Amino acid sequence: MPGSGACHMPLAWNETLSVNVDELDQQHREIITRLRLLGDALGADRRQSSTRGMAELVRCVAHHFRAEERFMRSRDYPRLGSHAQAHQVGLEALRSAERLLLASGPGERFRELVERSARWLDVHLRSEDLALGNFVRDGSAPPPAPAGKGLAVRAG
Repeated sequence: MPGSGACHMPLAWNETLSVNVDELDQQHREIITRLRLLGDALGADRRQSSTRGMAELVRCVAHHFRAEERFMRSRDYPRLGSHAQAHQVGLEALRSAERLLLASGPGERFRELVERSARWLDVHLRSEDLALGNFVRDGSAPPPAPAGKGLAVRAG
């Protein structure tokens, strides 16, 4: 939507977000960078850059989720099931946003979906992924995952 202004991306990397696994931390940094680049493209109304940036973000997040789940399996992480389920929800939200972008362009609804997905990633990183980091560092099992609201995202 021309003239809609910047898309707010709440994520910023700092060492307090480290999960103590270099590969996963690097992937988290890349996801945050891709979110910021997408926000910049949307803010500048660069449709082609937005479309390309969204596709790269989805690819990057899908790759990261697979790598993180492999890592959790290799460590017998006790919250693998709920963590992987959260990944499915988050990735589907990003894919819904991507489908909307391809169908309708970078309008207001698309921006809302991307911002909601960015907030979800921020919360996921600060809760689920940091619990994984604590498990890696301390070897202590995290408490059971809280029963909470998922990321309900609808393209229409």
